[in-house]
Amino acid sequence: PGGTFTDDDGITHEPYIEALVARGITNGCGPGLYCPYQPVTRAELAAFVLRTAGTNVDSRAYAGHFSDVPASGWYAPYVERAYELGIMAGYDDSTFQPNELVIRGVFAEVLASVLGEEVEFELRDSYFSDVPAAIRYRPHIDRLYELEITNGCSSAPLMYCPNEYIMRAQLATFLGRGLNLAPILPPGATTTTTVATTTTEYCPPG
Repeated sequence: PGGTFTDDDGITHEPYIEALVARGITNGCGPGLYCPYQPVTRAELAAFVLRTAGTNVDSRAYAGHFSDVPASGWYAPYVERAYELGIMAGYDDSTFQPNELVIRGVFAEVLASVLGEEVEFELRDSYFSDVPAAIRYRPHIDRLYELEITNGCSSAPLMYCPNEYIMRAQLATFLGRGLNLAPILPPGATTTTTVATTTTEYCPPG
């Protein structure tokens, strides 16, 4: 027990959540809370990845790129800058759908882009048995596996669960590994609680 948040005590991802706090990438979802099992929205993802990239949006003027992203929205500067940088795209109807939940396959695509990993699509089997060869984000998922950023959601057989929503706890581990951040053990945690040696970053809701 201990650390910044009260609702992540003892879970596998807590050391990377603490690492993101120390890096200024997250301040949680409310007073003393991180909401580790809450799915990530597109708006939240834009904020997380731009903070990960160290992109400052504080002085940005509102450009109105999307009809459903108001200037008053806390996420507006993050969404607009992520769009301008080509990290995240909108939809054909000029919306961004900020409250839409993000699946793990799409997240891999966004994270690979933020990390500067240029991948070329080629039709071949994935390392993961549940990732179709023809899916556009297959090379991004495979690249994250090669970089040891993801171990998938199952080891036998090796699976990634690309259509599952990514939870805030999982996102912390992905980002922490992507930035090569050292996991931070909170006060009172045992030294055996570590993310680096786990075989999976998947945490089902519940």
